Amino acid sequence: MSHSEEAQGTSSTKTEGDNARLSVKISLKPRFGKDDLKARYKVEKYNLSEGYSMGPSLQALVPKGTPGYVEHGENYVERIMRALYHFKQCALIGPSGTGKSVAGSEHIDALLDGVPVSMTVEELFRMIEETSGPAVGQAGWEVVRPKRSRLLVLTFDQASGKIRWGEPAALARTRHRGELVKVTTTSGQSITATKDHSFVTFGGTVKAADLKEGVLIPVVGAAPSPFVEVATGGAISSGAGGSPAKWERIAGLETVAYSGWVYDFEVPGTQTFVAGDGGVVTHNTHITYLVSELAGLPLWEINCGLQTSVYDLFGRFVGLGKENWIDGQIVSWCRYGGILYLDEANMMKQDIATRLNPILDTRGHMVLNERDNEVIPRHPNGYVIISMNPYSAEFAGTKPLNAAFRRRMTVWIDFDYLSVGSKIAQDEVEMIAQRAKIDNPVAEKLVRVAAEIRRQYKSGDLPYAPSVGDLVNWGTLVADGLTPASAAEETIIALTADDPEVQNNVRRVVKMVVGDK
Repeated sequence: MSHSEEAQGTSSTKTEGDNARLSVKISLKPRFGKDDLKARYKVEKYNLSEGYSMGPSLQALVPKGTPGYVEHGENYVERIMRALYHFKQCALIGPSGTGKSVAGSEHIDALLDGVPVSMTVEELFRMIEETSGPAVGQAGWEVVRPKRSRLLVLTFDQASGKIRWGEPAALARTRHRGELVKVTTTSGQSITATKDHSFVTFGGTVKAADLKEGVLIPVVGAAPSPFVEVATGGAISSGAGGSPAKWERIAGLETVAYSGWVYDFEVPGTQTFVAGDGGVVTHNTHITYLVSELAGLPLWEINCGLQTSVYDLFGRFVGLGKENWIDGQIVSWCRYGGILYLDEANMMKQDIATRLNPILDTRGHMVLNERDNEVIPRHPNGYVIISMNPYSAEFAGTKPLNAAFRRRMTVWIDFDYLSVGSKIAQDEVEMIAQRAKIDNPVAEKLVRVAAEIRRQYKSGDLPYAPSVGDLVNWGTLVADGLTPASAAEETIIALTADDPEVQNNVRRVVKMVVGDK
């Protein structure tokens, strides 16, 4: 390698023989922006992966290309990484997050054991179920995981801007009855998804309910080759291919009634998948993925709903006898390290919480009762993040955490609304104005109403607090010609509760800020 090549971080070599010729160029440059992100979130000194090494199978579990998290002085990313660095575990609590799913009739292109298949998402779910075993119930979802076959689906790598093939860890479905949003681009490509399904746009990740015509979203241009084959003296080596995504404007948004199954993929690394007529990119992400990517650690994500099975989390024997043991998610994390993310932790079954206690305290190990009481030490780079909605009647199925389990969460980080009480965030005002297409002074009044309702919600005087999406819906009706007061009747007032007395309390707040009109 020449000095100039070494300085640029590239290496080139050429080999020629009687029957083969190979030319390879390797780039050693790191992905631009990761160090900048660490500096932005002030987490350079919290090295969670010191001394950690992993094989290719674990590298696939490290998120890549996660969108940045918009902070407003709360320093959530820094606080989470600081807690993990010093205590190895922490808890996140706050308003409920977003969901994600597409209709079962949506088309998808996939590779099953190297063979191209083109079918609906529903048909693919059934095929995986037939080859890998029946679906497992998890918090209202039915989940199948490809085990006896290799499945690849198209995904969008935001770091490179390319559509490539990715290996999903699971395919899940749940029943949905209500409205879906059909998104159509200028070239006629379309996809139908739930209102809370997230889409990748040129300006960031946006829920389907908040999409606007004219917004740019990525779609498949030319489908990438599944493998790039290189002849090396008679041998064949293969590497993942990719093709640039094509950005198209949304030409139409249509609300349609729907009753049936809706589906979602879990694709480690990119957290995106491509479906629909023509291939539209959809996305789901949250702050834990960003922390995992910044730390360079695999993410083991578990939804702790009431249907979560002990066997799925800790492992089981398959087939006859005791020679074929398969580790569950928690056992794999304990052995190999990374971040164990327990979502909806206050919906966890008590027997699962009890078994986690020895792992999370000074003992730092788990006893695998199902496998001759094997003692598994917690990996030195094994970290835990739990998240939950506040325990209340609003979030059905939640319950107080077991006191022993709660004490093991050293740091608790509360996520809050942008605007509460007298605190008005201009970022939220601008966001509402932009998405609802209303003037900033009008948007500020809507946010002030929401801030007061949120204050009363947090003090226990109201059963619900409006989200950003709720305010966008309110503002959309205002932009359509309704007065803020009349638009509130059809949105946040009716949304808060069915109780007339509660609605009157909200109505008084609206009148106080925006007046009768």
